[in-house]
Amino acid sequence: MGMRKTKSKGESRQNNNAGSVSEPRIYRLPQIIEMYNISKPTVYRLMKDGKFPQSVNLGPRARGWFRSALEDWERGLHNNSSKRVATLKATNAGG
Repeated sequence: MGMRKTKSKGESRQNNNAGSVSEPRIYRLPQIIEMYNISKPTVYRLMKDGKFPQSVNLGPRARGWFRSALEDWERGLHNNSSKRVATLKATNAGG
């Protein structure tokens, strides 16, 4: 029998069909802070201002963010920055 790898907190389960470890479907606050290099107060301020996805209740003292909500938010950031660049180019081309 081989050795089993123990999963750390927040690590996803192994997909038996694919035979590989996939990304977690829910991210906890420490992962958000590390992924986006922002502080805890900044996360909550951005949520309050509607500029970051809302967290979901996972239990009495646990909250998390769905990967899909974070991916949608990232796409929105990318689309908005592309629009700003296009607007700046159009403005500068006219002058």
